[in-house]
Amino acid sequence: RTHTRSATRAAHVRSSLQLTVTPLVCCSSLASAVETGRHCPARCETREREKRKFVEMEGFSRSRRVASCLVAVVVLACCAAPVAGVGDYDPCAGQPAMGKGDAFTLGIAYYPGGSTEAWGALHPCLYADRAALAAKGVASMVFRPELDAMAFFRGSQVDEQALFASVPGAQIMTLVAYAGNGTAVVRSQPRVVRSSSSSATMLGSAVGRVNSLTLIARFDKGELQYLQWHDMGCGSCADGDACLAVGGDVTGAGGGHTACAGTEEACTCAGANCLLDLAGTDVLRCHLTVAAAFSGTDKFSVPLKSGAQIERLGKYSATKAAKGAGANALASATSLRSAASGVTGK
Repeated sequence: RTHTRSATRAAHVRSSLQLTVTPLVCCSSLASAVETGRHCPARCETREREKRKFVEMEGFSRSRRVASCLVAVVVLACCAAPVAGVGDYDPCAGQPAMGKGDAFTLGIAYYPGGSTEAWGALHPCLYADRAALAAKGVASMVFRPELDAMAFFRGSQVDEQALFASVPGAQIMTLVAYAGNGTAVVRSQPRVVRSSSSSATMLGSAVGRVNSLTLIARFDKGELQYLQWHDMGCGSCADGDACLAVGGDVTGAGGGHTACAGTEEACTCAGANCLLDLAGTDVLRCHLTVAAAFSGTDKFSVPLKSGAQIERLGKYSATKAAKGAGANALASATSLRSAASGVTGK
């Protein structure tokens, strides 16, 4: 009996398959038979019923597949990966203890017309100081590198020039790096990034536009403790660059920190006989690049090693070290600026 039933089921499946592949010779429906006056044999009627049953089952199966797809879409929509919040890009927001590879938010505040002494204890993260700094024309750029990955930060020459010119009569521009660590706010010592008058420059008459500074962010168990400038000196300055005193302990034996700077003459020259090709990567010698690295330990007590690598930049300027990538970055930045100008009108 079981064998007979299985054979019958197999025959039914073969018949169903035949209905889906081979056109039926019998009537398409009983109604059409009445209308045409033709008589459908009993076996055709049986096939017709089987065909309708098969079609109904096929439709039900397709409906289930569609419903499954809709459920899958809803689940994917509910489980979409979250995006970074606005607070993630605020250097003053509390940043939890971090591990290697975590994103770290850092601000660099420029003070046009302000000497290193003018900073005093002013801090871009303290509400009591923000209004005073804003009134003096201080503006910030925000960067978000990965912990223990050496990074190069820069704005554009156009933005740096516009910021310097925003304070009438400014002869010097300085900056600080700053960030929050969850329980406190950390700020570096100020450094000179531009001087157009020898009277505004410490320890010498050199003037120009600093093109490289080096910053070390020191962590303890994943929490930021210090932001310190590393003195790279002027031993690797390119031909034609000036050596500018930028800050530090000017009373010590070393006489403070120095950095390479493009001269005002070279950075404003236009024509065929200029020292620098300002349409190419030479423009990097006329505005600041900050090489940043990390030292200390992450939240798992894993040593951060990129700070040691910064020593290798001693035989290069940060500008030279970043110059290969600078060409592509410069082209991308120019394209983005052009696109933004077309959209915003600014």
